[in-house]
Amino acid sequence: ITGVVLVFHDVSKQYRQQALIVAREAELRKITGILPGPVSHVNRHGRYIFVSEVFESWFGKKPEDVIGLTQIEVLEPKIYAQYEPYFVRARNGESVSFEVTITTPVSGVRHALVKVIPDFDSDGTVCGYFTISMDISPLKQAEQETRNLRDQLVQATKMEAVGHLTAGIAHDFNNMLGAILGYTELTQHVIASGKFQET
Repeated sequence: ITGVVLVFHDVSKQYRQQALIVAREAELRKITGILPGPVSHVNRHGRYIFVSEVFESWFGKKPEDVIGLTQIEVLEPKIYAQYEPYFVRARNGESVSFEVTITTPVSGVRHALVKVIPDFDSDGTVCGYFTISMDISPLKQAEQETRNLRDQLVQATKMEAVGHLTAGIAHDFNNMLGAILGYTELTQHVIASGKFQET
């Protein structure tokens, strides 16, 4: 060996870009972590490339265990079947919202409002989609309680109407009975006084 040639490449730009990506992902995790439901991002093949921390409390799977898997692999077939028509619409470039009731061993029964938003690349092609879910179980429970109160109010109103009707009938009946009793007492009085004459 008579010598060594060293070639240096400046990778500062790539390093800065990588650091920026890491910082943005950390910021994204922080933002999605405070939302009241899971946020996920999948590619055009339905493979997860991002999952928020809340995903674990809903579906029992850690984000790092989900990345790279398909939605069919991660979600139970029954849950995926509920979502699939909306995922298809998102892959076709449409933003969709829907309500769904899901049951998982981890979270039990949840009512969720789900928004699926297509992700477009620079040439306008759909390259995946975002799924944002929000737990609306308390809202559904409040709606049910409101319906129950409304039903109770309707029932109470009906009973009040029946009460008024019954009171009116009783009053009319009382008037007739009063007249009958009055004539009966008068007849008894006439008979007792001996002034009653048979015809």
